[in-house]
Amino acid sequence: MWTIVKALNTHWARVRPAALFGLPCGILAMFGLGLRAPANPPSGPQQLITAANKPGDPAHGRLNQSRENFEDGLAIPSSLALKKGGKDKIAFLTFDDGPSPVSKRVLATLAKNSIKATFFIIGQMAEHYPEELKAEYAAGHAIGNHSYTHNYRKIYKTTQTMIDEITKTEGILENILGPTFRTHLFRFPGGYMGVRSVFKGHKEKYAEALKDCGIHFIDWNVDCGDTMPHPQTSTQLFNRVMAESKGQNRIVVLMHDAGAKERTADALPRIIAALKKRGYVFRTLS
Repeated sequence: MWTIVKALNTHWARVRPAALFGLPCGILAMFGLGLRAPANPPSGPQQLITAANKPGDPAHGRLNQSRENFEDGLAIPSSLALKKGGKDKIAFLTFDDGPSPVSKRVLATLAKNSIKATFFIIGQMAEHYPEELKAEYAAGHAIGNHSYTHNYRKIYKTTQTMIDEITKTEGILENILGPTFRTHLFRFPGGYMGVRSVFKGHKEKYAEALKDCGIHFIDWNVDCGDTMPHPQTSTQLFNRVMAESKGQNRIVVLMHDAGAKERTADALPRIIAALKKRGYVFRTLS
């Protein structure tokens, strides 16, 4: 597991623990974070440390969404994001909008391949499928916050309504996973770069609101396309991941494990096999 790094002690002192979360959908870079590989997943409140504490860690540069430089949409500062030109090829598989019955198929494939992934959880879905969430956590996967409703109008009405949704979901996660559970990860529903019109020209305020609460967000730079207007076949999903990941050494892959995403589960074994063949190793965000 790779841990996003930065000291957040000041936030613990002034923010309710239930309000502390992490990165938005799809690119690492905005609040000066790096990565390290701990021996064991942390339990309880997590202290994030700087990349400088791990000599030689290739946590510099930036991840690019859709092959372009979206520096203003990065979840951790561009200077300490993931270096596209690094020698090591690392894939971060991420799944949004669950849990659901499809999550069981995703978990089975990940277990078969001894891979850990990152799941961005919708609070309402966790209420309906708590056992699937418990299974994800028990298997050692990273858990992030993806709002309570995933309703843009409700979430982005004001910065406070966004924080309220995050806080409500964290309470649900704590109730299901235990009082010591914490996550600093958040993914904006729709993506930080994908909902500009919803932010109405004030998206920086939403990023700052997260920063003030010790929350980090992340987008993606590879999208499997399973939310396209027209349903995609599993082969089309596979082909898109292969095309968008080509030439990139650091990839954050966006997929979904909502109830209707059976084809994503169908494509996952092929995606993993092909990325392995290309030399990627798999890590989680936390």
